[in-house]
Amino acid sequence: LRREELAGTARPAVLGAGAAALLLLLIVTANIAGLSTAHAAATRHQAAIRSALGATRARLFTEQLVETVVLTLLGSTLGVGIAYLLTGLIARDQQQFLGRLATIELDVVTMAAALATGVIIGLVASVLPRRIVGTQPSDALRVSRGGSVDRRLTRTRTMLVTAQVALALVLLVGAGLLIRTVRHLTAMPVGFQPDNLVITSMLVPVPKYRTPESQIQFERDLVERVSQIHGVRAAVASVGVPIIGGMMAGLAIKGEAEGARREIAYFSVAPDFMSKMGATLVAGRDLQPSDLRNGP
Repeated sequence: LRREELAGTARPAVLGAGAAALLLLLIVTANIAGLSTAHAAATRHQAAIRSALGATRARLFTEQLVETVVLTLLGSTLGVGIAYLLTGLIARDQQQFLGRLATIELDVVTMAAALATGVIIGLVASVLPRRIVGTQPSDALRVSRGGSVDRRLTRTRTMLVTAQVALALVLLVGAGLLIRTVRHLTAMPVGFQPDNLVITSMLVPVPKYRTPESQIQFERDLVERVSQIHGVRAAVASVGVPIIGGMMAGLAIKGEAEGARREIAYFSVAPDFMSKMGATLVAGRDLQPSDLRNGP
């Protein structure tokens, strides 16, 4: 099967979820950068004193780097663990929305890529702001309120807060649009009456019901017996159900090239399917028991 046949209808939802995840990642990055800036501002005097006492820049940077790597690795590991648990929960109900695809799972390569991404983003978001607001030891010791260092800190914080608010606003607008879309979809008529409708599926054993006549007779007997169950108002058989899906067949349009074949989805239904499903008949008529292979 082609990729479009398996996940074509899910593509907008997947792209939307990916965009939301990317925006959330950018918000987290800006948040880490803001916290790193605040931490750099709070500890710059301490770092200046240590530097004046003989600590080299390389030593201070190495300590900062080790601290950042440990924190980002712990956070990334926790995030991957949560993703692993959520993936397991999603896989249990996957058949309801992606039944023809393989079971969703979080493999080792994906987890390793997630850990590496988390560490890299954490390093960039933590180290870069500190380098921007970094000062010489003498500057940090004699800095006064309103000095150049404070102005750089203020500008950096303002930029980070602005970026966070902008990204959060975009994510909030997208969530609002998604909620409105879901509300409209739940209120949209589906073309039949889904209330009190029970759908069940079964496979007919081929050795016992090999011929089309025996299969049709089995269908008639089954529908008749189900209709006699107490509480059942009507029963009908079909191959395929609206919205859930049906069968696919090749379609050739007259006048087009032989290779330009398309596919069409269709249902194989028993008589009175439309009326018993409570479907709206736009044109024509419903199938009747007299519509046999040799009938009119």
